[in-house]
Amino acid sequence: MEEAALKAEVIAQEFATFDHLRAHDVEAARAETSEDFAAIFVDGTRGDLQGWLDFVANTDYAFDEPVRGEVEVKVISSEAVLVFYPMQTFGKINDEPFTNRKYLSSLWQKRDGLWINTFLQASPMAAKTE
Repeated sequence: MEEAALKAEVIAQEFATFDHLRAHDVEAARAETSEDFAAIFVDGTRGDLQGWLDFVANTDYAFDEPVRGEVEVKVISSEAVLVFYPMQTFGKINDEPFTNRKYLSSLWQKRDGLWINTFLQASPMAAKTE
């Protein structure tokens, strides 16, 4: 597969991850996430597959369509790709509005012919300065 097509395929998979979160679609999230998944969430806590699936299932959270900045993709190999970009999310937690700005980094690996998310890090963005 040519590099541009590989990047486009992984970006589409990355963006679908947030669609699954918005829809609280645990089955779809499970299908694209590895058993050995690891995460560092925006609050600094470490997570695993079950923690991620519990978050996806949590209907206390409601997310609107996010605003993404420039997406960068680093092809590590034909079977490993790092995707990173800034994102602003909007929504409600227990009906209270929230907004947060973060940088996301995801490692996608091809396993048994499918792109699987194996690592996620969400880091808060620094406050805007004038």
